[in-house]
Amino acid sequence: MTDMAATLDILREAVRDRRDVWLGYVDAQGVASHLFVTAVAIGGGVLEARDRAHDEIRRFTLHRITSVTLADDPA
Repeated sequence: MTDMAATLDILREAVRDRRDVWLGYVDAQGVASHLFVTAVAIGGGVLEARDRAHDEIRRFTLHRITSVTLADDPA
C-alpha cells in the first residue's frame, strides 16, 4: 500500500489538473481492481472520479486505495 500522504498529494494534483490516473482499489468485499479514472474531486475521505471504462462518476473511499499513478504526462 502506498503512503497516504503521497497518495493524497498525487490525487490533489490530479483533481487540480483534471488528470487521468491508474488507481488500485479494494472494495468493501475485498475484491481488488485496477482502474483508469479521471480525478474530479477529493474530500470527506472520498475521491470522485470518472471511471473511463464505464463513462460514469464513481466514489472511491480513500482508505481503500492501494496505489495511484498519474497517467502519461500531458505534452
